[in-house]
Amino acid sequence: MGTQDRRKYMLIGVLLVVPLAIFATLSFSSWRQNRRLKEELASLKAREVQARQKIKQIPRLKRQAAELSAQIDVYANILPREHEVRSEAFVETMDRFAKEAGVRIHEAEPVKKKQARGRRKGDNRPQPFQQHKYHFKLVGSFPNFLRFLHRVENWERFLAVEEIEIRPLGTTSGRGGVANAERDLAAAQEELKEIELVVTTYTYSPKKKTAQGKKS
Repeated sequence: MGTQDRRKYMLIGVLLVVPLAIFATLSFSSWRQNRRLKEELASLKAREVQARQKIKQIPRLKRQAAELSAQIDVYANILPREHEVRSEAFVETMDRFAKEAGVRIHEAEPVKKKQARGRRKGDNRPQPFQQHKYHFKLVGSFPNFLRFLHRVENWERFLAVEEIEIRPLGTTSGRGGVANAERDLAAAQEELKEIELVVTTYTYSPKKKTAQGKKS
């Protein structure tokens, strides 16, 4: 085979290899693009399925929201109004119950509010439900104290009595020797008792809407 023939075959080989290489490169690039498109389509399909599932849940979520709103309305109707839990007004209400039951209120003061759980320190955003607590010291007989409790817990507004402590009037904390112990024993036989308790309630203030219809 002469030199001219070898050159001819080499030229033919080059002419065959170059198109094949170009074809292979284009095929690989097309394959990568198709694979990327398939992955994007699969992701879009999954998101579409999730969106359809969420759309199906909308009626149930609306029903739950309506039920929750109805429950809040029920609670709001039995909770005291803001003016009813202000210090003077609230103590006047408790004093009326005490007089009707035959006991006397000696001390009444609001209990300092604690930081609500789940709220960061310094978070002063208004909350719809606000807790109110008052500490009372009373003097009266045990039957009359039960009458007082009955009036408090059966008021048209929600009130809860907590942390009740009942002891004989004028007794000590348990220290002071034999003389104090004898005095405490004698006091225990008396009808009048000293009673301490905490009354808790809540007020409800829904978030106000702005002129644009958004909640503040």
